[in-house]
Amino acid sequence: MEGAFSQIYTGSWDAGGNSVAYQEPWGEAGAFTTLRFDVGKNWRCAYLIELHLDRLFATFVRLGWKPLFTRAFVEKCIADFLKTVRDTGVYLLRVMMSDVVLSLKVSAREEPKDVQYGYLWDYTRPMPELKTLDYKDVLEALKTIDRTQQELLIISEDSRVLEGATSCLIFCENNRLIIPHRDRLESITLNFVVEMLKKSFPCEERDVYLDELETFDEILLCGSGKGIVCLGDIEDAGWRCRSVSFFRHARILYDNAMIDYKYKWM
Repeated sequence: MEGAFSQIYTGSWDAGGNSVAYQEPWGEAGAFTTLRFDVGKNWRCAYLIELHLDRLFATFVRLGWKPLFTRAFVEKCIADFLKTVRDTGVYLLRVMMSDVVLSLKVSAREEPKDVQYGYLWDYTRPMPELKTLDYKDVLEALKTIDRTQQELLIISEDSRVLEGATSCLIFCENNRLIIPHRDRLESITLNFVVEMLKKSFPCEERDVYLDELETFDEILLCGSGKGIVCLGDIEDAGWRCRSVSFFRHARILYDNAMIDYKYKWM
């Protein structure tokens, strides 16, 4: 296990439940999830972890794969593993489970800028609704950008704007929200945020095409790593942000909800 200097902690378990050298099973049959994990002086919080584990195990069910371990075993491994992270800070916890290994990784979360810059990427994930371990193309593409202030926007063959490589999208137009409704991740953070925003604004799920981007005043990005941020521009699409009112409202709701969740979890 690596320690605090590198701000990375790792652990793996084989099919027999034995602790083994750390492995990253990208490309194998399996699923993963990534969530925010904070450590304070006398507290720690893995945000929305129950929803992340729900989705992780649901992925195996939907694909007809048998999980390597029971949920109870995974939860125990996570609980014991997170106790080893003693340095205060904001982290990301990644849970990966293939047909041969369970792997956990905690790394320091790089603070994202409030304003991000988008770049179009013609790509479609093999199973976009799910977080499978078939993720190498995305990981390689992310090496080409500064993830603290840039995002790759995934564009389908028929010019639909689907999602970000590390986030989901909320389009804001005339006091209403529009969410791409297919060929994107079933995002826990997106669902969490939209449920809050729907109380104040109408929300529609539909396809969003490149040629209609100019109609949107704001585009928000949301995910475990980014939280809630906004796009400043998409240079290769000629789009620029015209307002930040939705972003400010969404950020306040999200930050307050995270604080409430932390105190319930502590």
